[in-house]
Amino acid sequence: MRDESFQVQIKAQWRPLLDTLPQRIQFKLLALVEDLRRNGPEPPGWPTLTPRGRGQYRCNLEGRWLTGWMVQATVIELLPPGSGVGRTAMEGEFNG
Repeated sequence: MRDESFQVQIKAQWRPLLDTLPQRIQFKLLALVEDLRRNGPEPPGWPTLTPRGRGQYRCNLEGRWLTGWMVQATVIELLPPGSGVGRTAMEGEFNG
């Protein structure tokens, strides 16, 4: 367990998308957010977590359902779909 906790920010662009996700993906996303909060940007137990460099990460939640985040100090920002780092959730792939 880490001594410091991380703040996870979920931007407003996520709100309309969250309710459209299948329930199992919503649960996985919420579990990931809690794990990020407790353990930082590279929490254990997420085998598809991939560092992308420059404080950017992605994780395949299931099949085509991806998400990504950026970290600065103790703030982790969950990236919305179509962000500059890549696409998340329904768009299913990341940019270079």
